[in-house]
Amino acid sequence: MINDTWDARAIPILQFLAARDDMDPVSIGQIVDATGIQGRDVVSEIDRLTSGGYINSRLVRLGTGGDVRPWFLDGSRLGERGARTVGMWPSEDGFQALLQLIERRIDGESDQARKVGLSRLKDSLIGIGAATGTTLLSAWLQGIVGLH
Repeated sequence: MINDTWDARAIPILQFLAARDDMDPVSIGQIVDATGIQGRDVVSEIDRLTSGGYINSRLVRLGTGGDVRPWFLDGSRLGERGARTVGMWPSEDGFQALLQLIERRIDGESDQARKVGLSRLKDSLIGIGAATGTTLLSAWLQGIVGLH
């Protein structure tokens, strides 16, 4: 089975970077302390996130005798993909993002009745299609926040 690093590593790192209110360098040690992810795993995930366009910061590797905690990102800048992933920017495809969110909720739901309800909701949205689903969801959200 493939180890799912997206939810366990990538998302917590992106969320940590998104929560920072400055562009100061951030050490691997700070990310380790905030996320609980092992240092080498943080470095590995940052390499993937950087090459994938999720992070626009350069990882500075220091000669520290194998200790990665002092290594640092030259700033805590998320790329467009990273900002979209953590909800700082709207998704390019909100409908697909909604389906993925529902799928994650289904996977994490322990209550069987809720799990069935979420599965039915997902199936219904797929059945009506992206255009209609997005229109209905938009109208519903506008009603909730009073934008009618």
